[in-house]
Amino acid sequence: MVIFSKGRRTLTIASIATLVVAAINTGGIFIPPPANDEALVALIKAARDYRLDLGLGMSPSIWDVQQALAVTTSLLLIAIAVFGLSFAGDRDAAPRTMSRIAVIATGTMAALTVAYAVFQIAPPLVSMAVLAILYLVASLRTLRA
Repeated sequence: MVIFSKGRRTLTIASIATLVVAAINTGGIFIPPPANDEALVALIKAARDYRLDLGLGMSPSIWDVQQALAVTTSLLLIAIAVFGLSFAGDRDAAPRTMSRIAVIATGTMAALTVAYAVFQIAPPLVSMAVLAILYLVASLRTLRA
């Protein structure tokens, strides 16, 4: 299988790891809040009740906006992973091209790591840092293919 051949393996692994992170993120969106945390339940109720007029006849709640952003994160992570897997699986993809894809993914994951560090959200911070390292390794190894 070309996708797991030398020089492509690390890009494949980083891309599969990105799909796993996207799946975990998506699952986390739909986990109900703990019912015994009254403050959190009240906060979520307030977010669901507070609506914004955003034009075009749309007035989503703050909760809707947060959920949309969480789904957007999953979709963009899936897109990055699919790009990586597509190039890793293409026999005609040059090592430099695969390396560029990995460098772009490294930069993206590093930027997300910084954002999650600034906003102090540990789970995605750790996930994005691991992905940044995986893509960094892939960017170096694909060049030597």
